[in-house]
Amino acid sequence: LTTGTYYLLYTSGGNSGTEDETETLSVSLEGSDCTDTIEITVPAENSLDSDEDCEEDYQDVESDDWYAETVCRLTEAGYVEGRVQYSSYSLFYPSDEITKAEVLKLISLILLDMDESDASGGSSDFTDPNLTTEWFYWAVINTEDEDVIRTRDAGTIGNFNSNITRGELAVYIARALGLTSYSFDIEYSDVDEDDWFAYAVALLSRTDDEYVKDMPYDGTDEELPVLEGYSDGTFEPYDEINRAEALTMIYRAYQVYIAE
Repeated sequence: LTTGTYYLLYTSGGNSGTEDETETLSVSLEGSDCTDTIEITVPAENSLDSDEDCEEDYQDVESDDWYAETVCRLTEAGYVEGRVQYSSYSLFYPSDEITKAEVLKLISLILLDMDESDASGGSSDFTDPNLTTEWFYWAVINTEDEDVIRTRDAGTIGNFNSNITRGELAVYIARALGLTSYSFDIEYSDVDEDDWFAYAVALLSRTDDEYVKDMPYDGTDEELPVLEGYSDGTFEPYDEINRAEALTMIYRAYQVYIAE
């Protein structure tokens, strides 16, 4: 190498929730023998573990909304984005429902730490029409491989573009975390012990150290479970969950069971 300006290509890796980004860094070398130390500062990857202030701004998410921090963190880390994008702002639509496909993508990336590359060469036992050409096929492969979704549950049609219910999401999260128990207490009036999702709802509602290593911090001293019911003592497991609720459950699961 001789004296001059050179360009290095840096490809960011890791599961930031977005495609790899390639950046060009300019480096000037002083002296023909190139013995000087070259110091290169590479931007830090997006991460859910960041303790910096979150500044993502959606026109329909207020800073004091109970889900604002979650939406902001997952947006900055590249896992989610607004549903409507304008030149100067975007809308998140936190009260909209969320599909099974969207949830499986988030579970694969956040809870399983598996991205599209992990599904390379893989296949699925689900037989939904045109499934192999869907944008989320890689997430189906990953979550099926990790036993989050199962054809033996309800057959080989996954209906991944349908909205997911609160009970279904609880089971998906519990499976992704490897949680299981044949002994549990139900605290919701509309969840029976025989319900297929009962164990997941029970375990993810707990706050004691027997099941969790730490509790997420929300600006108070209150220990929060991964999921919560309603003030009337119900969980409404068959209701379709909205985007804000689903993201909160997945983010809390990450904070409680995975984050360092």
